[in-house]
Amino acid sequence: MVDKRKSALGGGAPRKFSCAGFTVTELRPSAIAQLSGAPAEDLHGAFSIVATPRAGGVAAADGARFLWNGPGMFLAVAERAAPGAWCEQLSAALPEAAVTDLSHARCVLRLAGAAADVLATGCPVDCGELENDSSFASHFGHFNVLVDFRRREEMDLYAPRSFGEALWGHLRCLRAEFS
Repeated sequence: MVDKRKSALGGGAPRKFSCAGFTVTELRPSAIAQLSGAPAEDLHGAFSIVATPRAGGVAAADGARFLWNGPGMFLAVAERAAPGAWCEQLSAALPEAAVTDLSHARCVLRLAGAAADVLATGCPVDCGELENDSSFASHFGHFNVLVDFRRREEMDLYAPRSFGEALWGHLRCLRAEFS
């Protein structure tokens, strides 16, 4: 059964807003885990990943995404798995890796439309140089975020849950610049 967590932004249903040029939607992936000490080759062998994840890249397989966030470190996100089952699956597939459940510790916001332009307003990374399916840790405004750069028009921001509402408010304030 999929975990039914409350919104990091308060309320029941995921929030969404749009303005001229971009849309922000709260996502609720089923499970998020940090893998530490997982060589990319082992990750490639344990899951149905087409290519070995590379530094700054993202690998996808069967409804899961593995976001590189340091040597031997990945944020493993499953769209349709219970957090406990996901962590058990990761531990069984990668016994040498440390698996930490972050499902209740992250707020995930998807930027769509003019996503790269919005990110450029407060992030020092040059989005024009990024390849599709990249990931990087940086800051956006004064928030630490892990960015899943799916493509120029769509990216997910992973932030500590306790900063979810403030990040949401920051993005809402940016819409004045794009209106």
